[in-house]
Amino acid sequence: MLILLIEDEQVLRENLQELLEMYGYKCITAKNGIEGIVMTEQECPDLVLCDITMPDLDGYQVKAELDKQAWRPPFIFLTARTDKEDYARAKQVGAADFITKPFKIIDLVNWISCTLNQKN
Repeated sequence: MLILLIEDEQVLRENLQELLEMYGYKCITAKNGIEGIVMTEQECPDLVLCDITMPDLDGYQVKAELDKQAWRPPFIFLTARTDKEDYARAKQVGAADFITKPFKIIDLVNWISCTLNQKN
């Protein structure tokens, strides 16, 4: 399974990529929303993990752009935001899940697994 991680914080992006690969996922990364949109078109990932707060395009804008594409993988927000409004907005735009930072990697892997199982 191919996961696209869109995260502007380099250390977090690299650490998550390494951890997800340890759990058997192939993980590609993008440092911003624009790069993530292009990579989705090129790579057709099975799932997208995306931060909300990023320069240029925020996670909601990325989700909206991906919804215009023919390939629409399940989308999970990873965010430090904890407002109920953000959670409600994420669900409203069709995100499969909304995971708040910090999180345990095993919990993230379980959310990914559940989301991918629902897709199939």
